[in-house]
Amino acid sequence: MKKSIFLFFFIALFINAFAQKNLQPATVVFKDGKTKKGLIHYKTWNHNPSTILFGSSEKNMKAYGPGEVDQFTVEGVKYQGAVVDHEVREPGTAKLNYKNTPDLKKEALFLEVLFEGEKSLYQYRSGQDFHNFYIKKDGNYELLIYKLYYVKKGENRATQQNNKFLGQLRKYLGDCGSIEIQPNNPNYKKQDLKRLFTEYYECVSEKPEWKKERRKTKLKFGAVGGIAWNDVHFSAAHQWKHLTTPGFDSKFAPSVGVSMKIFLPQKMWRLQIHNELMYTAAFKATGSYTKNLSVGNYEEIATEIGMGSIALNTMFRYTLGYKGEGFFLGGGMANGIVLEGGNKLTSTRVYDSFTESDEELALPEFRKYNLGFLAGIGYEHKGIMAEIRYEFNHGMSKYGALNSRLNRVYFLVGYSF
Repeated sequence: MKKSIFLFFFIALFINAFAQKNLQPATVVFKDGKTKKGLIHYKTWNHNPSTILFGSSEKNMKAYGPGEVDQFTVEGVKYQGAVVDHEVREPGTAKLNYKNTPDLKKEALFLEVLFEGEKSLYQYRSGQDFHNFYIKKDGNYELLIYKLYYVKKGENRATQQNNKFLGQLRKYLGDCGSIEIQPNNPNYKKQDLKRLFTEYYECVSEKPEWKKERRKTKLKFGAVGGIAWNDVHFSAAHQWKHLTTPGFDSKFAPSVGVSMKIFLPQKMWRLQIHNELMYTAAFKATGSYTKNLSVGNYEEIATEIGMGSIALNTMFRYTLGYKGEGFFLGGGMANGIVLEGGNKLTSTRVYDSFTESDEELALPEFRKYNLGFLAGIGYEHKGIMAEIRYEFNHGMSKYGALNSRLNRVYFLVGYSF
């Protein structure tokens, strides 16, 4: 029953998180010349959007298309509304055919701005996962023509390219004599064309009014601290009864550390590599049992055992919100140096007329290093983080005949900047 409630909670959390709109500050220029600042429901669009949701707040969002919007800018990307020719393909048809010219359709679209200035470059990515590129001449948007198609060669077929776009670019960028456009260079690809336009602006010693920049990896540093609940268990086929027989009580211990987060630009920085150097103080768990020796005589065996650690934690973290904000899930590994905590075995023998006791080490040697596995869930907002994290590691035993297992649950808070 508890597992079902836990699973339901996570499903509800995911549905709620993905249903929320990712509203980001934006500037929209309308066809009537008016410019408005507000919020756009922003996505990392895999293809150019057909409409946008824009408004001053979440309550008054309205859909706008390229027939109404001249340009909009959000999160370092810019789109231009324009009526253009674009390539169309029937759903389910082969990528290649024997036609040497693309099938075109005139339509109002949002074009992604790659360069804007004296010479401009635009991109349209269709839902069928192919690209069209455009230049701007005399206020009009001109499609750069390219087509890969089949030609028959006897009983076989081969591929051939319609590279009309190369001639279009020679004329368009012709005022820079140092740019060389070869028969098969550049390719009809975004990076090749961006490189060509970068060379053009360097040639004419000008800067474009707009250039789409590559999103960069971001770093954040911080501090983390809290408490760790420790639960230790031992198992062995023979011997070690002072560790395998008693049930040890669970103990809390403080944890503190420093962190470094690497934000990956894909998926709006939702994926991060989260690194920590974490110190967890040593705990001392106790357990005992009684062994009968004879009638009226018995032995009490009490064990005190525990450990701390200095660990390098490496986790992958996925945030359901934008730029590391909101609920997150994480998982990874902990590579720790074991710090000895409690380590005492006390045997007390009680006889009719006297009592005797002796002490020794419960575990003659501790493991120096252990490996742990981490999983956590938490929430972060404006650099302030709260997290519940589970760790399973191999404990402190270095002996093959004695298995140790340490379960930890961390209750952590942190701040990153």
